[in-house]
Amino acid sequence: RSSRGSASTHPHLFQENHKPDPLASSSLAEVLEARKTTRHFDPHTKVPIASFERLVRATFGMLGETRLFPGIVGIKKSSPSGGGLHPHEIYVLLMAVEGFKPGLYHYRPERHGLELLRHVELHNARGLANEFTSGQVYPRNAGALFIFATRFYRNHWKYRKHPRAFMVLGMDIAHLSQTFYLACAALRLGAFFTAAVNHHNIEKALGLDGYSEGVLGICGCGIPGAGPNYLDPVFEPIATEK
Repeated sequence: RSSRGSASTHPHLFQENHKPDPLASSSLAEVLEARKTTRHFDPHTKVPIASFERLVRATFGMLGETRLFPGIVGIKKSSPSGGGLHPHEIYVLLMAVEGFKPGLYHYRPERHGLELLRHVELHNARGLANEFTSGQVYPRNAGALFIFATRFYRNHWKYRKHPRAFMVLGMDIAHLSQTFYLACAALRLGAFFTAAVNHHNIEKALGLDGYSEGVLGICGCGIPGAGPNYLDPVFEPIATEK
């Protein structure tokens, strides 16, 4: 669990009383069929708070815990993690989500809430989205970017001499991003992942040293844009011969 402080001592805690559950109406087959990368977003429509809350909890939240030893707590999440360590902190650049002002936030899974780091005007937040993703044009129109800040020390104390320790961190992000994609598909949200990130500028904005904790990737979500777009190809079903 994170003990990181922030500019906000009173985080926005999600209210888990949304009925019906936005995730409950989709079958696994439907979700797998709908899963795709979205790069064309509607910048004028906000992500509904109920969908956003379920996405955050389903992908990054704590789903259970168990007392392993005195002072040692095991945490259940929806994605596997090497050694059960869950070393990724999640920071969120919010641009268009109901109930939130644009800005930089830090997700606290033990409280299932977002702590405000600082408010950012919408225009500047969209500029940060481009800056954080190394000049890519489409992330600025998304509703939110989820920044994977990896606590390297959390894995390396256990696997400090193992040559594959760093690779496992990338595998953890791959698991999380796929869970993110599937949850977005079930919630009718567009999703993307990119490892083309400007880690130096992100780490500076978040106050990370880039050594003990650094940025490895970003997921984003938003309302898919209407109509055809060159960034979002249309895939035709493959006909199978009988």
